[in-house]
Amino acid sequence: MRLLTYYFFILLLTGCGQFDSNKSQVYESKGYFYDTSIIVILPLTENLNQFDKKCKEVMLNREDIKNIDSLLIKCISDYNVNSEKDFERINSQRPELKIEKSNFIIDLKKYKRQYLAVLNPKGEKEVWINCGCDFSGENWKYSIIYVEDGGNCYFNLKINLTKKVFYDLMVNGVA
Repeated sequence: MRLLTYYFFILLLTGCGQFDSNKSQVYESKGYFYDTSIIVILPLTENLNQFDKKCKEVMLNREDIKNIDSLLIKCISDYNVNSEKDFERINSQRPELKIEKSNFIIDLKKYKRQYLAVLNPKGEKEVWINCGCDFSGENWKYSIIYVEDGGNCYFNLKINLTKKVFYDLMVNGVA
């Protein structure tokens, strides 16, 4: 029955034009599918500064991936509301700059994502999300990509899945 459900899901994705077998792979994590052409879950293998050194690596399950998606969408929606106001203010004060709205707004469909999941010392599951609109090649699937500058093409944030909150959104600046 599970195999039949899996084939039906792939057929549904293909039929709706949401899955291109030439470009991406669908990975199943405990019954939840995500597109490996845009999302990678990295292991905690490096000495990282994103979390307390006492954090331990933890696996993400189906519900975690769903919650990450919804919290990420909410975070970026909030960010975009404020950024659009900034764009309008700057554009009205300095129209000669001819700035583009796309330099202020984040469209999540254009980003690849790296997830790093940990269990913090309080026993809470947290995820650091690193996003880039220009992660080229395959290296981004195996190690964290750090970028200085680049504007809103690169950003990262943290999500506490236990508390269902996002925090520490950091959008890169422009040099």
